[in-house]
Amino acid sequence: MRVYLRRCGELEEDVRWVFERLGWRRVVSPEDTVLVKPNFCGELGRGVTTHLELLRCVVEVLQERARVLVGETESPYKNLERIFRRLELPCEVVNLSKVPGRRFERRYGMLELPELAFEAKIVNMPVMKTHVLTGMTLGIKNLFGLVQVPGKARYHHCIDEVLLDVLELVRHRVVMNLLDGVYVMDGAGPMDGRVLPGGFIMGSRDVVALDVCACRVAGVEPRSVPHVRRAMEMLESEPELDGDAPPGLRLRVPEQGVHRWIARAQRFEILRMLMDSKPVRLAGSRLLRMMGK
Repeated sequence: MRVYLRRCGELEEDVRWVFERLGWRRVVSPEDTVLVKPNFCGELGRGVTTHLELLRCVVEVLQERARVLVGETESPYKNLERIFRRLELPCEVVNLSKVPGRRFERRYGMLELPELAFEAKIVNMPVMKTHVLTGMTLGIKNLFGLVQVPGKARYHHCIDEVLLDVLELVRHRVVMNLLDGVYVMDGAGPMDGRVLPGGFIMGSRDVVALDVCACRVAGVEPRSVPHVRRAMEMLESEPELDGDAPPGLRLRVPEQGVHRWIARAQRFEILRMLMDSKPVRLAGSRLLRMMGK
């Protein structure tokens, strides 16, 4: 499975370059509805959320062949409606927490994903970032953003299992993955780390192949990221990186020990409610910034 890397120049040309190599016209037909899933994990910010100009270019290229929607779910860390008002995109934007869902019973509880994720073709647009809980957040982790419940912390105690479940459920719907490396983040990601210029994008038809190669581009061993290591069992062949030379990153991955311990505690609802409260979130953000230095 090939993964393509393109150093950024003119973003629309860069998107077309990657899409052509992914054979996008073979997987996106005029009768299709395409759901573009950016990373809007928090308020809009450089290196935190998907680059807006990159998102606009992707939407405009896809609209040449199909109906395009941009969708994201709610969380306690952002005002989704305010984000949507700032997008200024030439397509419909959808609050995926407020559309009909499909429910899946799992050992850890109920998992609900939007019905739209099973009706549309998905273009996945993660950002290259480290993550205090999962090590890295790339394509697989971005699909976790399809989970409709706003309080996603309830899944943190079993995060690797949930990520693999979501991957298994929607992998066949994801026709392309475009990784935003215009700016990248290390340290206390996904929102409070150090923002670095990346100046590249990466693309693949397969999200697991993308994550494996993206880890290597970030200077991170893929098997050191628990959910990526487990997902690699789904690969039929070793991913190959093609295109421009990687930028030579060495992202600093935070230690996950304390965060995994906190995550395990979140299986108790009273602790989830406390940790989702605004004072605790603000104090946690300050702590993460200090730990990321």
